[in-house]
Amino acid sequence: MLTARRPKAEECLRITGAGVRPFVEPGALRHRLNDGTALVLRWSTVRGCYGGQGTALCLGCPVCSHTVRVLRQPPGESWSCRHCRPVSYPSHRRSGAQRGIQKPISWRIAQVSDEQQRIAEMLGLGHWPPERVLWGLPDLQTASRMPDAPRLSVERRNALERRLNALEDIRICTFAPLVLRKGKALGVITEVATAAERYLSTAKEELATTRWAMRRQASDTRTLRRPDQISQLSICSAMQRLPKDSPFNI
Repeated sequence: MLTARRPKAEECLRITGAGVRPFVEPGALRHRLNDGTALVLRWSTVRGCYGGQGTALCLGCPVCSHTVRVLRQPPGESWSCRHCRPVSYPSHRRSGAQRGIQKPISWRIAQVSDEQQRIAEMLGLGHWPPERVLWGLPDLQTASRMPDAPRLSVERRNALERRLNALEDIRICTFAPLVLRKGKALGVITEVATAAERYLSTAKEELATTRWAMRRQASDTRTLRRPDQISQLSICSAMQRLPKDSPFNI
């Protein structure tokens, strides 16, 4: 029996409790969207890691009334949670997503390239990727910066440059299994696998020591997260602050 295809998550409008909070009054129980959907707001008390207390805003699903943090609206459909209307995420659509099948090399290379692009934006590099085919850490240290490059401390900049260099080593090492299989098929003895394992272990240690450089607060304007920007645009386009005396408020 054929089943309906799930809508893609990136094609759906997305609303979160944290995104709705700036548009409503503290303690409000309902809010109406531009399309006429009445959102049920549910406030709860949460305890922080330092013992303090605060309030968190969750949403009630218009379909099943369950308390959720995220609501999505597929094209041509109504707002619902992921239990009422499952969606398809990019990780679900990659090849080899089934259990027991190894991820393809292209998937790992795409992940590494995305993080490299983000680090290059954080460093404000004037040209990325570098013009040279083979480049190293000295090339990053002497690379030109854009005029509006983010202001970073010396420690963070050095850590990001080392992380970018380590990611390039990992990207190159991902081709080692393919080269090894081709070498064995041709009967050629090669030391590519041994060298790749050595460089890969060193690069992983470098990633572990520079992980702190990627952390940023959510309020930082230099945080480069495209999904968050898309979420804010979706909220602004889907919601409208209505006056208290409006007959459409409930």
